[in-house]
Amino acid sequence: MEADGGTRRERRRVENRGRLLEAAVAVMLREGYDRATIAGIAREADLGFGTFYSHFESKEAVFRAAVEESAEARTSLLAGVLEPVDSAPERIATTCALYVALAGRYPQVTRFLLDARRHAENPGREAAVHPFGDLIEDGCKNGELELADPQATVAATTGSLLGLIQEMLEGRLSSDAAARAAADVSLRVVGISPVVARKLTQAALERVDAYLRAALDEENEE
Repeated sequence: MEADGGTRRERRRVENRGRLLEAAVAVMLREGYDRATIAGIAREADLGFGTFYSHFESKEAVFRAAVEESAEARTSLLAGVLEPVDSAPERIATTCALYVALAGRYPQVTRFLLDARRHAENPGREAAVHPFGDLIEDGCKNGELELADPQATVAATTGSLLGLIQEMLEGRLSSDAAARAAADVSLRVVGISPVVARKLTQAALERVDAYLRAALDEENEE
């Protein structure tokens, strides 16, 4: 009985933490980081102050955790879909396709991460920065990419991707159009020819679609 009680308490603790993180996302999207309060987050989660403070010591802590966990989930999916992909251009195109696909599936979380990235005062900002830096740096090191200014290229590809995601979230682009444009633009920026870029983009879209379908099937089986 004691073990069962401990299991129930732990399950309830995990559930409450998840509710607080979801509430933090909802409150920040509705009110912004500066105006969000612990009281508002607890109220949104339908939990008390004591429960909040048993999980997080401050507003900053809950927002940092929300951003980091959202970013980590994307990073985990990215690592999985990139595992069989060797070349830097293919990895860049696949990354674009995955991020756009996830933005389409989880628009609220994506808006939260975009907001966190834009606001320097948000304590989780660094966790929301896109991982193009490593992909481009690795491509330059192994000789696949020859770039005059890798840092400027990272800024250009990241800006293009995030701008297209924003257009999609606002209903001006379909998910497919945004993914194709993001991958194509990023590949062109790193010096890939239009013909090759189109082929790599199509392959990346198919790879991501198959991976996410498999991941969803696995979740449903569990």
